[in-house]
Order: sequence, then structure tokens, then C-alpha cells
Amino acid sequence: MVDHNSTGMTESEEMYLVWIARIIEAGLQGPVPISQLAEQMQIQPVSVNQMVHKLETLGFVQYTPYQGVQLTTQGTKYAQEILHRRRLWEVFLVEHLHLPLEEADELACRMEHIFPTEALSRLDDFLGHPTRSPGDKRIPRTKEPGLDQGAFALETLELGCQGEVVTLDLDHTTRTFLKAEGLLPGIKIKVLARGGNGGMLVSTDSGNKLNLASELARNIWIRDPHR
Repeated sequence: MVDHNSTGMTESEEMYLVWIARIIEAGLQGPVPISQLAEQMQIQPVSVNQMVHKLETLGFVQYTPYQGVQLTTQGTKYAQEILHRRRLWEVFLVEHLHLPLEEADELACRMEHIFPTEALSRLDDFLGHPTRSPGDKRIPRTKEPGLDQGAFALETLELGCQGEVVTLDLDHTTRTFLKAEGLLPGIKIKVLARGGNGGMLVSTDSGNKLNLASELARNIWIRDPHR
């Protein structure tokens, strides 16, 4: 994980890396043209060009004349860490403070640069290690959800067995619905029945019963409750 307090990068420099990463995330193949980056950031191309050359000197990007800019391995890691921070804050602000997505995104953009890594780790734990933001963007992680906690997919849990929910690797809408039904990280669930199509009926330790389609059961991560 990148220690943002020790890199010496400015907020402006970090935002360039984030915008390049977001443009690539949207599906662009190859280098990001300077003109496109300038348009997205609403900054004059000459200023973007100057910053790109500075970031290249720092080792975060590689610039190819007449083609555009690409993130280096170091730049990609740094940008993904910032997006990890931003999207965790989006989850908190939308799901727990019930702010509109646009307002949450603006606030998260400020918070991503200043929150200490240790405190962010606690926020991640509190949120149940979400994998998607309210805008349905992937929250970058160095590992698949739950792997560092000995987790496995709910769909593999045998009939009559119980597990503790670690994370819901689902979109914001589905995750919010399931949480409202009592299925959220930290609770225990038991498999009551299994269907031929891979779906299952489960109960929570609070007494709720839910029918889960196979796609949901495949993306809910659990662990042994006695671990």
C-alpha cells in the first residue's frame, strides 16, 4: 500500500494519475492523448503537457510524442491506491450518511489525499471490505476480497453448514438491498436448502431467511465462524 504521507507528491500531481487511470478504466486502449486528458481535467493542454513531463521525470508515467501518456507500474500502483481511498469514502458517504453520489464523489475527492493509511484500513473493516463503489466502479485491491481472511464463496457451503459473512462482492444496489435484509459482513448465515440451478435458501443469525440466486451466492464471501 502506498504511503501518501511520504511520497512528497502534491494533490494536483496525484489527480493527474487518477484521471489517466480513470480514462484507461473507461476502456481506452493505448496511450491517453494529451488533448483528451486536458479535456477531461478541464485544464489547458500546455499545462497538462508540462505536468506530464514532470511526472515522467518522477517515474510515474511514460510519454510518447504524438501518441500520449501511459502509467508506469509505479504510477498504476499509486493511482489504484488513490482510487481505493476515494471509493471507500464514496461507500461510507452514500451508504451511511445518505449523501447524493455527486456530492459524495466531491467530498471523497478531498478525503482521499489526507486520510492516514491506518485509519483508512479501519474504515475498510467498518464497511465490510466493499468491492464496488456506489457508482458501480471497482474498488481496486491488491487481493481478491476475503482471501487474506481465509474466505471462500458462499456457493461452496454445504447444506446445513454455517459461515460468517466477510464481504459482498456485488454492485451497490444489490449490496444495499441485502444489507437491509440483514445479510451484511460479520453476521452468520446457514444454508437451509439448495436448488438445482445453484441458488440457495439461507437464514441469518437474526432469523431472516433469503433466497439467493447462484450469481449472488458466488459473490458473497464467507469464512468459518469458529476461525
